[in-house]
Amino acid sequence: YDKVDDIPDKPAHRFWFTAPHHRPPGGESFLELVARVAPAIERLTAAHAGRDIVAVAHGGPIRAAIAHALRLDSEGAFAFVTDNLSVTRLDRVAGPEPGADWRVHYVNRAPRWTSD
Repeated sequence: YDKVDDIPDKPAHRFWFTAPHHRPPGGESFLELVARVAPAIERLTAAHAGRDIVAVAHGGPIRAAIAHALRLDSEGAFAFVTDNLSVTRLDRVAGPEPGADWRVHYVNRAPRWTSD
């Protein structure tokens, strides 16, 4: 779509308002977002191996991180809900065994608020 007027009235995807390849004016598509987020995750994980990393992000990059961790395509990534202020925990568990290096502890968990 080249303009806002070109976006159809009916959503292009059952879980998202547009298709994964759609690039809004001046923006990036979800596919491009995943391609940008995945190397950043790998770079930060390597630079801070063995340490916790806390990232504050919008739902799109969180879905992109989940897609990267679980080796999902955009269809699978769009199936995840990421509410505002929710917490997602992904752990890197690298080892010599074959298989994925990521473990998903939780997605879209409500934060635990404490009061003094």
